[in-house]
Amino acid sequence: MHKASDERPAPSEVVMREARHWVARIHSHDVDRAEADALKRWLSRSPAHELAFAETNLRWSAFRSAALNVAAQNEFGGLSSIAASPLWQPSRRALLGGALAASAVGAAYLAWYPPLRLWPSLDELAADYRTETGQQREFALTETVSVEMNTRTSLSIRSLAPGNAAIEVISGEVAVTATSPVVVVAGNGRARADRGAFGLHNEEGKVSVNCLDGDVNIACNSSELALRPGQSIAYDDRGPQSVRNIDIVAVEAWRRGLLIFIDTPLSQVIAEINRYRHGRIILIDQALGNLPVDATFHIDRIDDVMPRLADVFGTKARSLPGGIVLFG
Repeated sequence: MHKASDERPAPSEVVMREARHWVARIHSHDVDRAEADALKRWLSRSPAHELAFAETNLRWSAFRSAALNVAAQNEFGGLSSIAASPLWQPSRRALLGGALAASAVGAAYLAWYPPLRLWPSLDELAADYRTETGQQREFALTETVSVEMNTRTSLSIRSLAPGNAAIEVISGEVAVTATSPVVVVAGNGRARADRGAFGLHNEEGKVSVNCLDGDVNIACNSSELALRPGQSIAYDDRGPQSVRNIDIVAVEAWRRGLLIFIDTPLSQVIAEINRYRHGRIILIDQALGNLPVDATFHIDRIDDVMPRLADVFGTKARSLPGGIVLFG
């Protein structure tokens, strides 16, 4: 028989509702020090508050996988079909039916969050290939084109025609190596290489392309240009920015299980680290955000990063339930 003092009290509906509110705020915008302090005070009210926050944040982390699985089950009656076919494309009926099935499991959960990329878009759910947080994957698109997918990446196949392979990077990051022509579509532009290697990162329509080997031709809006090895360009709805030089070893380090930062603002470092872990690191001292970082981290030891940075910057990294870390 368990003693009452050993049992953690179940959160009330009021506490769960407040927890959902906090998780939504944390994942939808940058949190300042005042909000961080308010969250810590809320969490300290009782063990039930900590439990509610942890459970809610973990549900959010699991939702990306769950939503895709529900859509697959609704279309095929099981998960084996999607596992057997990497080119599975759910029909509109599957997506709508999956949404209805998901609502039966957790409609309230979906209602907790505004549409600020807090769950996969329909395009992401319908992607031919996907990786979740912390996952990476490599596959042969054709006999002459290979693709490596970084964490939290969704892509779809546009064409498998010999000499004219094409994919669309819906979100995330890929590295493409080709000995025949290949096209990668992302945002409002596209990258084409007849032979060579390049990386592409698409974050909400903000795209960067890094030329690693050979030449890469970029088309965006009405502009066209060519990148040579060691060059990079970024573009968005407004068009392309200026070509800049990059450190090839640093930009493709993720393929070797590393993150290399060279004179990178701390705010960008934290944003990148957040892609590789569940939960979220929140920079609450905005004055630190522009300070440069020169460091190399191992992706498989990503949770060691923030304590190291805290030592370097002489500040604190405070862990909260659900994988939340307050830095600064």
